[in-house]
Amino acid sequence: MILFSLLIHGVLFGEYWDMVTFTRSTETWPFIPGAPIATIIFGVLISWGFTRLYAGIPGTGLRKGLNYGLILYLVFIPFVEFWTYLQYDIPFMGVIAGLLHYVITLPLGGVVIAAIF
Repeated sequence: MILFSLLIHGVLFGEYWDMVTFTRSTETWPFIPGAPIATIIFGVLISWGFTRLYAGIPGTGLRKGLNYGLILYLVFIPFVEFWTYLQYDIPFMGVIAGLLHYVITLPLGGVVIAAIF
């Protein structure tokens, strides 16, 4: 998901690719170890959720992973993106970039999780 993130945001949205830089410096001591650790925890939680919800996710095989990613997107991401927009002084295009980013990366991540599972 991180690799897709760099491609999607960097290529399609240019200056809006990294919302973190709008809100804080990326050179501070808490950010440098914190970002990779948070990313790993995020991935573990998404994978763990897939294993817990496996029986209830519609579809079979890789389709089950795709559906899981879409469900995650619909349940969490619009709220998170608009909440971030309301809390921080960021351009609205950053919200659009985030919405499009996650509609691509979460289903792809779900497919990868399903393939491994």
